[in-house]
Amino acid sequence: MAAWGVNALRHLEPAFWAVPALAMLALAFPRYVEPAARAFGDLSARRPALAAGLLGLATALLVLALPDRAHFVGDFLLRQGTVELAVAPGVLFPQAMPLDVLLHYRIPLALSDAHLLDAAGYGRTLGALEAFALGGLAVLLARAFGLSGVGACALACAAAWSGALGLLSGYSKAFSEMALLAVAVAAFGTRVAREGRGVAGLLVACALGLALHRSGPAFLPAAALALALAFADPRTRPRLAAKGALVGYAALAVALAIFLPMIVRTATSFDMAQHFASEDVRRAGGLPAAAVRPARLLDLLNLAVFFTPLLPLLLVLLPKAGAREVRVVLAIALSWVALALVLFPAQGAFRDWDVFAPAGVALAILAGTLATRARGEWLAAVPALCLAGALLVLGSAHDREGTWRRAEAFMTGPPERTPVERAKTWDYLGSSWFRARRYADAARAFGREAETSRSQRVYLQWALAANEAQDYALAQRVLEELVAFAPGTALAWQQLGALAWQRGDYETAVRAARALAELAPGNAALQRNVRDVEGFYQAWRDSVNAR
Repeated sequence: MAAWGVNALRHLEPAFWAVPALAMLALAFPRYVEPAARAFGDLSARRPALAAGLLGLATALLVLALPDRAHFVGDFLLRQGTVELAVAPGVLFPQAMPLDVLLHYRIPLALSDAHLLDAAGYGRTLGALEAFALGGLAVLLARAFGLSGVGACALACAAAWSGALGLLSGYSKAFSEMALLAVAVAAFGTRVAREGRGVAGLLVACALGLALHRSGPAFLPAAALALALAFADPRTRPRLAAKGALVGYAALAVALAIFLPMIVRTATSFDMAQHFASEDVRRAGGLPAAAVRPARLLDLLNLAVFFTPLLPLLLVLLPKAGAREVRVVLAIALSWVALALVLFPAQGAFRDWDVFAPAGVALAILAGTLATRARGEWLAAVPALCLAGALLVLGSAHDREGTWRRAEAFMTGPPERTPVERAKTWDYLGSSWFRARRYADAARAFGREAETSRSQRVYLQWALAANEAQDYALAQRVLEELVAFAPGTALAWQQLGALAWQRGDYETAVRAARALAELAPGNAALQRNVRDVEGFYQAWRDSVNAR
């Protein structure tokens, strides 16, 4: 599992092997796919609205056909549960920005209350709409570079069909929109740099990023570069002061005034404790040391390949990234990759890969852009390669059993993961297997979690899973361990007493009844229970001795 970014097929159903096989055939025989790629690229140049609609529709159908059923990525279960239980978002997500709360809490809650869409249905519907928009923005990006033919098709598909599609199949968090905005900033920013047009689109996209997530400032360097390049050219400079551009300047100024103070407060408080100085970071010796650990760098490399199969191409063609028309895309990639180096999400890169989605999309766009400059017959196979990568990401999340196998392999196989990663991933597996009524597996997972997370909740879930698996001896042992280190846990004493009584261990049942009564000395019912249990135990002992 050291190469988890490229081994998804190891855990998927055999039918999925056809996906990379077809992509490899396209790469080996590009002349057979070249006519279709050229036709779409030419369509995007002649009739961009139609091409945008077609690519958007194809992308939306992909995420609708393969909805996320594993709910493994990031805060999937927490986000969906917040809407289902109508929990105030400030309780679980105090760091969420206003537009994130609106899109992923207030609107779905209103639709759920009106019995129009439940939380899961809203997540899939929003994802499909955003996938449609993503396809349109990808075509806009190809047009911003002035491409047609095979090159336009390759770049559009590289931008639309990255691993970030996995966030549009039901996940409900701002990183879905941030991935979309990465394409928007690249498209509008490139157009601004080359033509001086699209300033309003560029700056409104940046403003939306600030309202959506505290990582939004990472878009600003690319926007500033695009404006600087346009200002430096006498032919494009006058367009920067057009009436439409003024709307963009105003939108960004308002967004900075409203949201930047919130971002700074969150970054210096919540993020400092949760990400920049988390338990894993402290264990590694601090942020600089943690950022360059070999295991950490390997995870980031896995993420990059996970998001785009064009990564090897990017590494080969990187020297061509200095060209003027590529600079905006390069600036987006550098900003987000720099941020990714110092981000340490709570559940590790393997599960919290959503945090890195904008960086992954930026790398996919940069790789596609450089591919179009290199040219070559193989360029016609780029759409097939990108589609294959996106299908494997979507398929992994759609295949629950495959996700569970992959997560368990990640936990049990080398390299060894941090205690925090192990605890949170085993917790996911335990909860998932319990809901699937695989109680023995759930008990095993909670037991592994207890090795690194000695909490009352984990032990109670472990005992419950063991009890449902009819492993009563294990359930009792777990409860006895729990009351040993947390004797004030009334629920544990109650369950221990009931289980011991069921197993005929009346001595332990008496001890549990007494402990419960001591925890609530004013509870008359518990005091009577102690007398009843003690009376039965004494009568039972007398009966045994009489024999």
